[in-house]
Amino acid sequence: PPIGSMAPLPPIVPPPPLMPPLTQIPPAAAGQVAMAPPATHQMTDDQFIAAHPGQVTVAIRESSSGRTATIVAPSVGTTVSELKALVSAEFGIAANKQKLSVEGQGFLKDAQTLASYRIASP
Repeated sequence: PPIGSMAPLPPIVPPPPLMPPLTQIPPAAAGQVAMAPPATHQMTDDQFIAAHPGQVTVAIRESSSGRTATIVAPSVGTTVSELKALVSAEFGIAANKQKLSVEGQGFLKDAQTLASYRIASP
């Protein structure tokens, strides 16, 4: 080619994504909490509550003994404080001594609902 001109470059093609986007979660084992699909994170809490009627079954593990129990909350509208009362009845640990957490979400705040953390039964 003449001086000052260059051959055209091939088109730039972006690399494929490392992982496909998650569209749904696999069903949780019996008694485990399932995190809702990512699309539900765009819902308001009221929409999430309406989309997930009924009780929520939560598996709780007491960290010092390793003891586990299944707690049934009335709905995804149940507050963390109300869940702690149910846990207190099962484990005998005062609600103000409990720190509930969900993997990937950290410690849950008493005034928030299960819906605000997008926690629902599978």
